[in-house]
Amino acid sequence: MKTPIYSENSIAAQRAKAALSKMADLCQQQQAQSTADNPPTSNTGGQAKSEGYTVLVSVNGEIKEVLLKRGKSTAAFIDTLTVSFPESVFVRDDQLGTEEEIAANASAEIAEIFGFGLLCKNSGGRNGYKVSYHMGTDTENYGFFASGGRNQRDTVCLFLTGVGLTAALDGWEQRLYDFIKARAPYAKITRCDLAHDFLNGEYTPEKALSEWEQGLYTSRSTKPIAEMVGGDWLQYRGTGKTLYIGSRKNASRFVRIYEKGKQLGDSDSPWVRVELELHNRDIVIPHDILINAGQYLTGAFPAFESLFFSYQETPAKAQRVEKQKDISAEHVLKYASMQTAPAIVMLERMGLEPEQIIETLKNGHTDMPKRLSPAAFDCATENLIYIHQFSRLPSGIERVMADLDVELGNVQRMKHRTYDEYRALADKQYLNEQFGSTAGKSSKAWSEDDYLLYMWRKHRTPDFLLNRNMKGN
Repeated sequence: MKTPIYSENSIAAQRAKAALSKMADLCQQQQAQSTADNPPTSNTGGQAKSEGYTVLVSVNGEIKEVLLKRGKSTAAFIDTLTVSFPESVFVRDDQLGTEEEIAANASAEIAEIFGFGLLCKNSGGRNGYKVSYHMGTDTENYGFFASGGRNQRDTVCLFLTGVGLTAALDGWEQRLYDFIKARAPYAKITRCDLAHDFLNGEYTPEKALSEWEQGLYTSRSTKPIAEMVGGDWLQYRGTGKTLYIGSRKNASRFVRIYEKGKQLGDSDSPWVRVELELHNRDIVIPHDILINAGQYLTGAFPAFESLFFSYQETPAKAQRVEKQKDISAEHVLKYASMQTAPAIVMLERMGLEPEQIIETLKNGHTDMPKRLSPAAFDCATENLIYIHQFSRLPSGIERVMADLDVELGNVQRMKHRTYDEYRALADKQYLNEQFGSTAGKSSKAWSEDDYLLYMWRKHRTPDFLLNRNMKGN
């Protein structure tokens, strides 16, 4: 009788039993905690029994959490995003998959989705990848695309900043979702930041702190840590307050509630932003989050379920951009007045006309302040040429094979020489170092006869060895 492959004592069976046991223990802890804690406010008013905020599954023997969906998808927008794709997604059937081919294909696909592609190659890699490419302009950073590296399991990384997603063409969420479903079903979202803006201060860091104390930011059995940052907590200075909930180093969920308007420079602004930073350390971030961001933000914590039942619509992108421009313009004018007013008065007393004063103070500059750069809000304002738009002749087979050898590590780092070749090279090097200056000639000035004469004198048999009566010097 043959022994079954998966016996009760096999390693696979032991791992499965351990995973199921760990999952059962966690579920029991959650049930006990849910019974002990006060239930959150229901959507219909009053107190209701919690429906739970954590669903656990076993993925390759590891316990991972599946994010829950509640509320409406319009309650949040995506502020930062990182996606890992299989490298083959950006390699056509008629290509070998060189570094340049992957970058060009990725640039074309990214441009179709977001409205901008890969601008240039960075000086080094990012996130553990060998090479990376810059997305954005000379002044604005939209993110990067990275590829290569032996430990990256034939994947590439796409990272987009908040500036890049703001500047992207409207509808990028649906286009990226459709691309993943059609072309890259095995892509992994490794980071996704969800945000909701309260332009009039309907929610504050103080309110969030109170709800944290009540346990409404506890999704599992362990209450996350909280940290208060900023100079306005104890004494008003107009610099703003920030509340962090969770550990950014090792937690999969990290919450920021901060006064966005004050961060931009308006000490009187009531604008507050709520951000949830998700990492796939021990959670599964589904592709569906791209088109239903608000539902995943609402389902993250009991506090968010109650909050975003009342505020189901985050301000539209145009409204957020206009608010940011207004605050930034006021900030720029405030400090410009402080710095240039004395100079303007001086130039007026010197008899300069207004037009001359303006030209003198501009001093040839034509750029807007960086925080008001049009490219920070709309990528279509820039007329740039991306990597996939360059015309380039195909590489020869020798160049392609050489590039592949370098990527695969097949190129010999040291040339192996014979003993005669090594001795000739060592003698020539010694000759150049020791006798080039004394002979009054540089190492390149030695003739073949000079070199042969030196080698004969160095390696000939000394006369005193042939004739015992002679003494060596």
